[in-house]
Amino acid sequence: MARLDIPEKVAGTAVFGLDVSVPDMLYAVLARPPAYGAKPVSYDQKAAEGVKGVRKIVSTPNGIAVCAESLDAAWKGRDTFR
Repeated sequence: MARLDIPEKVAGTAVFGLDVSVPDMLYAVLARPPAYGAKPVSYDQKAAEGVKGVRKIVSTPNGIAVCAESLDAAWKGRDTFR
C-alpha cells in the first residue's frame, strides 16, 4: 500500500504538530529523572521561573513540566534543573 504522506514530506509542505500555532499557546517540556522509576528529590522552581518566557512549573508523576511562551524558553527553563 502506498504511503499518502510521502509527497507532502518530500515537497516540504507537510504540517506536523510542532507547526501548529493557536493564540496564547504555550509549549511544555518535561524534565525527567535520570533512571526509570526515580522521582525528583528537589528542583529550583525559582531559577526556572526566572527564565524569560517561562510561565509555570508543574510537578507531574513523570517529572517536572516547564510551560513557556516559546519552545526555546521551555528548554532553557528545563536546563536550570541540571
